[in-house]
Amino acid sequence: MSLVVDGNPFVRITFELEHDLVINALSTEVASVGAGGGSLVTVSPSGGIQVGPGSAGADPGPACYGRGGTVPAVTDACLLMGILREDGFAGGEIVLDEAAARAAFEKLDTPVAFEDRVRSAYRLAVAHMAEEITNVAVPHGVDPRDFSLVAYGAAGPMLLPAVLDLVPLREVIVPPHPGLFSALGLLSTDLVHYESRSAYLPFTPRQRRPHRADLRRDGARPARQGRPAPPGCRCGAASTAGCSASRGRRRSSRCPRAG
Repeated sequence: MSLVVDGNPFVRITFELEHDLVINALSTEVASVGAGGGSLVTVSPSGGIQVGPGSAGADPGPACYGRGGTVPAVTDACLLMGILREDGFAGGEIVLDEAAARAAFEKLDTPVAFEDRVRSAYRLAVAHMAEEITNVAVPHGVDPRDFSLVAYGAAGPMLLPAVLDLVPLREVIVPPHPGLFSALGLLSTDLVHYESRSAYLPFTPRQRRPHRADLRRDGARPARQGRPAPPGCRCGAASTAGCSASRGRRRSSRCPRAG
């Protein structure tokens, strides 16, 4: 989950790849929520229903995929609640197994009734997302009522509209092909080079200027070298700086000499 204001996301110079593993690199400020369609539904030590942080992944995936998964996931709950249809998943390419989803929920070792297991799994997933929206908005001092929520990812449109019942957002926007939204963004984004250097020295005008010049010189080198040439390039260029498809234009996806 990320906050974008006036078309600009918040960025940071470090990010946590996993617990206690910090990477020093420029990145968009993103908060992860363990409540997607593959999030597993399990039983807490007290006997209640809990969602995440474990995930069924794509293989075997939720029980309703019919690929050997036996632990229910949020997608199984959505199928049993009627949010998903057995024959309408993934454009009809995957037929979901409602009986397998039902059997997975029935196997949970909990005194909670079957209907309440399914309902609680869905509500908990939505509540996790609503809580994370608040956690992102409050530190930045913004009012959620001024913002729209973009529901991308395979499970985003399945769960995020229900967040409107918990968080006073303006609206939920479902983009075309939401499951491909992140991949399309990666392919269309600008390539950015980030240069940093650590130095222990007195911070005086005399000491600062040489290092600033070095950073400017090193940071300009990737821009002069250009990006890798477009696929199928026959110009013989090693980068966009030499490919005729890129000279004089900001972006190009194909070399004019490509077959």
